[in-house]
Amino acid sequence: MSNPSAGPDRGPMSYRDYRLLWSAQSVSDFGSALTFMTLIILVNQESGGSTAAVATMALVMALPQIMFGIMSGVWVDRLDHKRVMIVSDFIRALLVLALIPAAGSGALWPLLALAFIQAGVGTFFTPARGALLPSLVPRDTLLAANGLLQTSRIAANMLGTGLAGVLFGVIRGPGLIFSIDAATFIFALSMVGLIKTAGQPAGAPKARRPFWHELGEGLQTIRHSSTLSGVLICVAVADLGFGAVNVVMVPFLSKDLNVAVTWLGSVDMMTTAGMLAGGVALTLLARFLAPARIASLGLIVVSLLIATASFAPNIWWLIGVMTLMGLALAPMQASIQTIFQQNITRELRGRVGSVMSTTSQTAGALSMALGGAVGAVAGVRNVFVYSGVLGVTAGLLAMYLFREQLGPKPEVAAEPVPA
Repeated sequence: MSNPSAGPDRGPMSYRDYRLLWSAQSVSDFGSALTFMTLIILVNQESGGSTAAVATMALVMALPQIMFGIMSGVWVDRLDHKRVMIVSDFIRALLVLALIPAAGSGALWPLLALAFIQAGVGTFFTPARGALLPSLVPRDTLLAANGLLQTSRIAANMLGTGLAGVLFGVIRGPGLIFSIDAATFIFALSMVGLIKTAGQPAGAPKARRPFWHELGEGLQTIRHSSTLSGVLICVAVADLGFGAVNVVMVPFLSKDLNVAVTWLGSVDMMTTAGMLAGGVALTLLARFLAPARIASLGLIVVSLLIATASFAPNIWWLIGVMTLMGLALAPMQASIQTIFQQNITRELRGRVGSVMSTTSQTAGALSMALGGAVGAVAGVRNVFVYSGVLGVTAGLLAMYLFREQLGPKPEVAAEPVPA
């Protein structure tokens, strides 16, 4: 395994293997955004504009992480991380191509089934990528590396979703779009294949233990690590509040602000623009502030801004608030990911990372259900207050739980000892 040596003022892009991973993710995320938006358009078209059908597609793509995410982490830790990424990309390329005849069948169930399987394969890819990343750059560069990956992901999603509607309208069919996505998967797996850093920890392979024993080992690691359990608690509390905003945004625009729901595109665009600027700013913040400080302050700032949205008298107030929220959201998310990566050994990154992702997805799904209930009983504006209160609580918890890690600059340390 190659071990990148830290150099003065060297950014993550100065490391070849990181550049390859960044290129693979950027292109692949663009293709995935194309396919996701195209599927939404197809389902809306085939169902005659049924919001229930569109919601079902979104749910189908979120369920695999909740159902299988924790278990997939065990296999990721057993196998070579690069090989897991390459195989999952290859399988997803084939599944995307299979969407072409499925889209021509005129039925919804083939699209739903293939989308579910593709999302299920993705539950292996994401923890494998998260497990490999800390080995590609020095520890003190990890925060900036996560920030750049997140910035490129946001930009690729914005470009992909925007271009999907244009291509679908011009081409009058999804065939070319799905073919482009398949090509992005092939490009991505080619880039990963060029990475020289080993995809498995060095040393003799360990004896394989029963599946449930290895799964329990990952859960016990979180339990016995104050930092990891703290991250898990903060993520669960925050996402239990943040997810609710997605449910009430449309009725908030139409009923409370009295504007067309098409303004949602402008709100999303400005939030994305804020996140892009926040990702760029993170490369500077990473030089002076520890990830724990950025994460805890980011949680509080994002939550206060969400609560402020409840007082919006017009659409321009909301757009301004959501732009500022995006600015704080990107550094916060990258910092939380960095805290996790810096406090777990490579042998356990897949299992622990899958637990984190599954917790976030589950809390977000519960939040959307709770947000709908709160909105029906107390009004849509109070959902923003509910979301903000839970987010501030998460931020205060982070400041308390990570109080020993709130130094002015990130510390450079060796890989953590297993709990």
